[in-house]
Amino acid sequence: MQGGHAIKPVRLLCLVITIVLVGWLMLHLIYNREPSYQGRTLTQWLDDYNNASVSLIQKQPINTTAQVMLKDSTKGRCMSS
Repeated sequence: MQGGHAIKPVRLLCLVITIVLVGWLMLHLIYNREPSYQGRTLTQWLDDYNNASVSLIQKQPINTTAQVMLKDSTKGRCMSS
């Protein structure tokens, strides 16, 4: 080709792979985040809840926290029944 700017196949492959990897990384970071509340992850709250040797009345703040985190984590997402 005279004066054309053809992309070499190897370069095109590298460009496609880079775009796919960056896209995957962005989706992974956006959608695989564990919910958190008051600076603690859901896992940390549940570990405290499961390991606590206290009455149900004392566990109430953790129950409320879990409900808030569940509600917040489903905002903006389609839920199927």
